[in-house]
Amino acid sequence: MINEWDRLLGAVVQSLRAQVAPHLANETAGVQLNAAIYILNNLRLQGGWSNALQHSQVAAQQQLFATLRTTGLGPEVEPPSAAVSTDPLAQRKRADEAIVALIDQLASVPAARRDPAFETAHRALMAYLRESVALDCAATARSMMKEMSGSGSESLIDDPA
Repeated sequence: MINEWDRLLGAVVQSLRAQVAPHLANETAGVQLNAAIYILNNLRLQGGWSNALQHSQVAAQQQLFATLRTTGLGPEVEPPSAAVSTDPLAQRKRADEAIVALIDQLASVPAARRDPAFETAHRALMAYLRESVALDCAATARSMMKEMSGSGSESLIDDPA
């Protein structure tokens, strides 16, 4: 089913680019078409039946919490119950709430009291946030600017990193 969803939306996007875009004389219509393509690409990436992305996000959160347990900092996050572990969205939401509490806790530590445990927790949080952004970016269509600029313009827009 996932493959069918991806193929269907991919074919619609390809048809819009190949058969509709070349015939648009109005710039406003072109912008609207690119917006529709952007939305379809996001649906294509996020709308399938797979919950692999959520499982990856939850795994990254669990890694953060494992590191935090070694520091003694951060909220206590219990392993998910059997009911919650079958619902990765509910599990991610619970963990997100704990991460917000961790950010608040770390932000309230005065500079003079930032010991090695604080530094370890801070580094683990930053690593988690980087991984979380990378996972989210992997499941998001390329930017509207790239979409509207067309092929060959990627080097003008891409981040150097």
